[in-house]
Amino acid sequence: MERTVSLIGPSTLMVSLPSKWAKAVGIKKGDMLQVEEQGKKICFTAGRGTAKREAHIVINKQEEFRKYVNALYQGGYDVIEISSKEALNPAVLMKDMEMLTGFEVIKHAPTVCTITSFIKETPEEIDAVIKKLTLLNVLMAQSITHALEEDHEKMPIDEMMAMESSNNRLAMLCKRMLAKGGYTHQEKTGDVYIIVSYLENIADELREICRALKEKGTKTDNRILAINKQLVDLLERVYLSHKSFNNHLSEFIEKRRAWVSLVLSVIE
Repeated sequence: MERTVSLIGPSTLMVSLPSKWAKAVGIKKGDMLQVEEQGKKICFTAGRGTAKREAHIVINKQEEFRKYVNALYQGGYDVIEISSKEALNPAVLMKDMEMLTGFEVIKHAPTVCTITSFIKETPEEIDAVIKKLTLLNVLMAQSITHALEEDHEKMPIDEMMAMESSNNRLAMLCKRMLAKGGYTHQEKTGDVYIIVSYLENIADELREICRALKEKGTKTDNRILAINKQLVDLLERVYLSHKSFNNHLSEFIEKRRAWVSLVLSVIE
């Protein structure tokens, strides 16, 4: 196959992509291609997430919908067709899809449902999502500190539940983006996935500790207050410069374990 080189502007050379190949892999305007120089050859590779990924699953009952669809969503699938052995309730479907950012139902019959993504996620958006995840953890930890200093009865459990739900939704979105296209620096994709998981887990722990402190009505222990303030300080540092999270990761893991162990031992 031969292609003609065109001159665009004073010095830019351009070669068009074969239409058949571009359609086959789902390339469209604005997509990113990986370019590798091989001597006199140049190799173009369609990036992950360029073509829509489709999946079809069969479930026995509606209660299985959320588990399987959430896994496929985080795995980077764009179109998911679900066949069920029992009727699917539309209202329950919409409730189960609340965590799937950008997904909508495009087809629904009594036992068949197709959902698809209407947004395009890019690796460049991952940093912004991680920053929001970190901010939510900062706000949750600050809320506990304030309640410890004031009154256990004022533990903001409803507020914590709402923030933890937002945290879970953003973490799922971030894992989806990593599965579709990786991180902007591909070699760091695994590290970033671990970071997102830690930020997701810490929100779960903050919620449960807030609930336990409220239910137990435990008198404020200065040790809990001190280590919680340390956690807030560390999260704030990560928030202000989240790209250096790897530099704080070992410190974060150590403080997180100490914090959880101490709080649970005092509560019990």
